[in-house]
Amino acid sequence: MSTNYDKLKKLLAELFQLDQAELDFGIYRIMNQKRGEIMQFLDSDLLPQVKDAFAQYKSADKETIAGDID
Repeated sequence: MSTNYDKLKKLLAELFQLDQAELDFGIYRIMNQKRGEIMQFLDSDLLPQVKDAFAQYKSADKETIAGDID
């Protein structure tokens, strides 16, 4: 899961254009001001939410596999 989680973080950082720090106008200015909050979310708040979301489907997957085995 770690590699998939890292891919998700990288994709979100790319979508939020966190690598565009040199741009300082319009939406980029706002994103630069919020960069710390976004990085804190990606680094510490996102993983528990992802785990909770996938926990809902974990039991359904087990039931499907058990049904296939039977």
